[in-house]
Amino acid sequence: MKKYHIVYKTTNIVNNKIYIGVHSTNKLEDGYIGSGWILKSAIKKYGKDKFHRDILYLFHTRQAALEMEKQIVDQQFVDRPDTYNVALGGLASAGAVGEANHMYGKIAHNAKALIATHKDGRVVEASSLRELEGLIGIDRANIRNLVKKGIRGKRGWKVKLL
Repeated sequence: MKKYHIVYKTTNIVNNKIYIGVHSTNKLEDGYIGSGWILKSAIKKYGKDKFHRDILYLFHTRQAALEMEKQIVDQQFVDRPDTYNVALGGLASAGAVGEANHMYGKIAHNAKALIATHKDGRVVEASSLRELEGLIGIDRANIRNLVKKGIRGKRGWKVKLL
């Protein structure tokens, strides 16, 4: 069981984009700055030294931290162009997967546009991961991996954020 449960803000000091998240830990200064896939892509692009984490709130339970995150990271926050958040806050506590998830079958308003280039010269643009998944036949987890690593996959596709 973790001792501390924090709501934090990670700021990209180059472009001032922010990410709000929850982290449970036994050591407050553990170097953790976030795990959102778009945030991780930005960390890879700019370098971890270009990001700074501030602890906004400290709680004794993870549930309390998730509730606070839910209040901060609402739809209006997620839709802002200066955030890396792509999901509403507090969803980690809901455990909603598949059809039980309120976003099942929908494209998020804050979906990030992507471009995929194939080694044979094909170029595909999509407004979301879900759309690109259908267009190139690669599941979203693998697309995220290609974006994070900046590599060309086994099927010949290279994907990056627009």
